[in-house]
Amino acid sequence: MDHRRTNVTNPRPLVEGALLAAVAVVLSLIGYYVPIIGPLVVFLWPVPIAIIQIRHGLRFSLLTVVVAGLLLASLIGPLDAVAIVATFGIVGIGFGIGVGRKLSAIEILIIGAVAMLASTLVSLGLSFVFMGVKPAQMLEELRQGIETATGIYSRLGMSPEMIEQAKKMLTATVELMRVVFPALFVAAAVIQSFINFSVLRAVLQRLGYSVAELPKFDEWRFPSWFALLFLTGVALVATNQAHHSVLLYNIGLNLYSFFSLAFMIQGISVGYWWLGKWNLPKGMRIALAVFASFNPTLAQLLTWLGVLDVALNFRRREATVG
Repeated sequence: MDHRRTNVTNPRPLVEGALLAAVAVVLSLIGYYVPIIGPLVVFLWPVPIAIIQIRHGLRFSLLTVVVAGLLLASLIGPLDAVAIVATFGIVGIGFGIGVGRKLSAIEILIIGAVAMLASTLVSLGLSFVFMGVKPAQMLEELRQGIETATGIYSRLGMSPEMIEQAKKMLTATVELMRVVFPALFVAAAVIQSFINFSVLRAVLQRLGYSVAELPKFDEWRFPSWFALLFLTGVALVATNQAHHSVLLYNIGLNLYSFFSLAFMIQGISVGYWWLGKWNLPKGMRIALAVFASFNPTLAQLLTWLGVLDVALNFRRREATVG
């Protein structure tokens, strides 16, 4: 046997890496230049990186990310290229590691969310360092946007009282966003990880890979410690007049905001399951779920339904009774 031949570097990973790097660059350019569908196409960016990670390991996936980044830097500029690569390259590698190790769908989703958080922080850090973009500056731009909006309302003939009410509402929204930014940041990472994972799983299955599946939506149920953190947030906000701590209030508001969204989703899952028991068509169930999530009163009721489901497990009780 010729041992020298077995030590020759296999060119196949390099060729596949080059091809997938080219695919990643094309997806990035579509996302960068094409309106409307561009932002949707960007969700496919982690797919080629995950594929090379699954097939050939970390060394070649990192090399693919670097090559794609260099190509993008020559086409759209280094800062934008680094932002795209840092955001979606890390996510693609994380997904690839999870799928390659046959982890559960929840574990892969968590890896994707953590990678998304890390990569977004890197991108924000680069923006602050190289472009001089600061949080205070972003808030000031939002406030200026409010002044612009109120000017438009005035030209449209709105009364001064209505304009003042709209201004107060917009100002309160900006202030709330400033306080609950951590919760929004984490929620956005989880949602984007879910979208990326769904796209990745669909593509990989088409290519013949086996990827773990998330539970069906009408079976979604969060762990009990979610309810403890949610109720802690409620308590910290409700007792603000007693503890007079801005830090505790902000922590409570972030806990409440993030876990309200989580339990609203669980409440919708319970409602979706009940509607299925009543044999409503799937399309009607989806339409009712979307309507309820955008109705403030129903959304609040669904949130508490989700919290109660942690303790009472309505679906198991119904199955037991049935």
